[in-house]
Amino acid sequence: MSNVGKSQLPGEWSKPRAPLPKEQDILDKVKEEFEHRRNSPISKFLALLVRTQTVDGTKYLFLVDIGESENICLFVFLPLYQEPNLEQILKATKIDEDPLDL
Repeated sequence: MSNVGKSQLPGEWSKPRAPLPKEQDILDKVKEEFEHRRNSPISKFLALLVRTQTVDGTKYLFLVDIGESENICLFVFLPLYQEPNLEQILKATKIDEDPLDL
């Protein structure tokens, strides 16, 4: 049986996929916090892939191009009715881990 067209179950991580424009908007909201943690500004902040998990809000794992030689993963949590929080900065290979443990 094919999973095409089936929605993801609550609590289950999606497979990596191209981000929607609204997901790039969510990522953009944590850019300042990311730059603060790095202690340096960046010129590029582009979501290449995303995985999501629906819990009490939505968890996002973004593969991000920051304009350097290596991409990174950012774990972002968007609680219901609140602003997104940058939870962790991870290695780019995290996007392909299964099962995803965050």
